[in-house]
Amino acid sequence: MAPKKEDEGYDVASISSGSSPRVEFYDPSKETVWTRVGLSLESFKRAPGTTGGIVISGSNVDTEKLRADNPMLQQTMKPRHLTMIAVGGSIGTGLFVGSGSALHAGGPAGVIIAWILMGIMLINVTQALGEMCILFPVSGGFYTLASRFLDPSFAFAMGWNYYLQWAVVLPLEITVAGTTVQYWNTSVPLAAWITIFWMVIVIFSVFGTLGYAEEEFWSSCLKLLVIVMFIFIGVVCVCGGGPKSGEYSHYIGGKFWSDPGPFANGFKGVCAVFVTAAFAFSGTELIGLAASETPNPRKTMPGAVKGTFWRITVIYVLSLTVIGLLVPYNEPRLLGGTSAAASPFVIALKNAGIKGLDRV
Repeated sequence: MAPKKEDEGYDVASISSGSSPRVEFYDPSKETVWTRVGLSLESFKRAPGTTGGIVISGSNVDTEKLRADNPMLQQTMKPRHLTMIAVGGSIGTGLFVGSGSALHAGGPAGVIIAWILMGIMLINVTQALGEMCILFPVSGGFYTLASRFLDPSFAFAMGWNYYLQWAVVLPLEITVAGTTVQYWNTSVPLAAWITIFWMVIVIFSVFGTLGYAEEEFWSSCLKLLVIVMFIFIGVVCVCGGGPKSGEYSHYIGGKFWSDPGPFANGFKGVCAVFVTAAFAFSGTELIGLAASETPNPRKTMPGAVKGTFWRITVIYVLSLTVIGLLVPYNEPRLLGGTSAAASPFVIALKNAGIKGLDRV
């Protein structure tokens, strides 16, 4: 008897295998447009069943049973979404604005040491998280894994701590976004910008996982473009290739590492920077949450996890090294600022005398 061909379409309503009970799979394509964009009452109801959309690997396994145990998700994320979430998901306030206070507190060497040590820790964390998410692509991410491998009480505490973290970070990010826009135009009140950004987030959330994934993909591309552009401009300025009207029209090299020096407050300053470095890396864990949202975590997760290394080395270490060469830690504009004007990236570009780039 010829072996039964495995179903690869994953768009069927049900599958039966021999004498096994019939397993019903949910078909999202039958939803109305209003339901899919979150504008009907059906949008807020629990899905009637799993879509069975995660690819099952291995031989001599009960494929139907494993597909029936899939998370109650639709697996709409594509590999490009997961890759960009891993690479650019944590780039934001901590790097662009928070690095200014870190530079003032720890000096250029203190900033690099803190970010490298935190980066090494995060590489190990993401590697372990990636392995578990590939083996167990469950809904709920790492706190579901904590319940399975450690204890439900630990997972309960972790889940609420994670919720409280984002309940604090999200308003902070929106507020910083509003103050950043005020760097360009102060005529509009800050509350108006906060309201606008809040509504934008709500609109993207209405479109569910795919809306979040697309927004994260394009915003990460934009952030990476800005970072890479700054690194190239920074290297040119360090070598003395800046405009004659700016401060980098001559070679400066490691001038600010000699005067005022590499460390602002010695060992205490380095320790103080760790808090900012940890905050800057928040968002790295999102790949663990997104694993069950992809059809084939075994294929997409390894590349996304390996992207953590490149994010740490290229984005953080290189950009902060360039910042340390261009801006001294005793720069007055770094003191106590939370707006774009206190960002070392903005300060470096203003000192370079390159018109318009400080507003990018």
